[in-house]
Amino acid sequence: MKYILLAIFTLCLHASALASPEMKRLFTDTFNSNYKPADCYYNIVRFLDLAEKSKININNANILYITNEGTSMFGHVRAEHTRGRNGPEDRNWYFHAVLEMDGLVYDYDFGITPRVVSVHEYFKVMFLSEKEPAVRDFRFIGPERKKEDYEIKIIDGLTELRNRSTRGAPVGVKVKLGEFLKRF
Repeated sequence: MKYILLAIFTLCLHASALASPEMKRLFTDTFNSNYKPADCYYNIVRFLDLAEKSKININNANILYITNEGTSMFGHVRAEHTRGRNGPEDRNWYFHAVLEMDGLVYDYDFGITPRVVSVHEYFKVMFLSEKEPAVRDFRFIGPERKKEDYEIKIIDGLTELRNRSTRGAPVGVKVKLGEFLKRF
């Protein structure tokens, strides 16, 4: 009985790693064909549409709309591991949007190969890995400041997919990045 409970507990801890192999496969298969540079929000909406048409359950899908609401970097989001021509590079954006489903992040701009990773690994690599430079640089924000300045608007993916024709601003709940990460 102990071993059965231990197995169930282990499965629950790693449920996100076992989440939707169909979704992961679809993301991998569309990493290049569904990607349009500087179109992160609609890349994700198109991905959700493809998933729904493929009969994949997207009830737990959330679009994460990431902005810098602080004064750092003139309000830009500084990403550290974006898709570049010759490999991952850092970029500054006005905002960024990704898909979170079952604790995993799907982002067409994350590196140069398709990777589906946990929320914590994603934010650590993509946004919080910035190292302080040896020489003072105004572009350095640092992970703790990003957790305070960056906001995540959590938008229900299925609702947004249904409402995408309205062209209105997406409706969602806003939380600071630091608070958002505590949920996972």
